[in-house]
Amino acid sequence: MPADRDLGGSPRVRRIGPPDNGEPAVAQRNDDVAAGLLETFDRAGVGVPADVSIVGWDDSSLARLPHLDLTTVRQDAEQMTRLAVDLSVARLTTAPSTAPSTDREVVLSPELIIRASTGPVHRAEPVSEV
Repeated sequence: MPADRDLGGSPRVRRIGPPDNGEPAVAQRNDDVAAGLLETFDRAGVGVPADVSIVGWDDSSLARLPHLDLTTVRQDAEQMTRLAVDLSVARLTTAPSTAPSTDREVVLSPELIIRASTGPVHRAEPVSEV
């Protein structure tokens, strides 16, 4: 694997440090990076999700592989495509004075897909009740 490919490899894990710093989870920018981090933690003897949970983003086919079973965040690609095309067509076919604002913000709700790479938070010390 090329050294410049960012798949959450060992140098990144050494920078993050072991999960004993109190951080119960690591979220990555995409499933490829999360899968690389999961593999690196596995090689280092760090239990996922026993010691740390890992969450990716984009629900790629990689996340669904049985040996990874990666928790991820999914956005509806079909809906994003449809909105992008609709807004582009409206902008191209509408007179400039009545065209939709290009500053319009469209927010889509993501969906958390829970799989085997996440688990309950384990605290080193019990939380006292007040």
